[in-house]
Amino acid sequence: MAVNFDFPIKDSSEVIIKTTVKNIKSGIETTYYIAPQNNQIRVGHGMCSGAFTYDDNPDYEVEFTFMDASGNTTTWTGERIQFTKPTDEHWDDWKKKK
Repeated sequence: MAVNFDFPIKDSSEVIIKTTVKNIKSGIETTYYIAPQNNQIRVGHGMCSGAFTYDDNPDYEVEFTFMDASGNTTTWTGERIQFTKPTDEHWDDWKKKK
């Protein structure tokens, strides 16, 4: 299950995104580098693999740092984006749209 974030960046090179997800209740942070797909950043996991998993806590926050193929970075400067973990109901709705 995953949460998708729109990512309308314009760069002529490949971009990778340093993604940090924080469990608000426990304070635990997990960071992975994610390649965007179709102008979206997918934060979570599929049936077999993925960077992030969610526990029983529903509340998380995320921040992104963008890096282009030359190594130039744009660091997150605003507040982290708060989100609710995906549920089976949301996952089923997402699969129907695909």
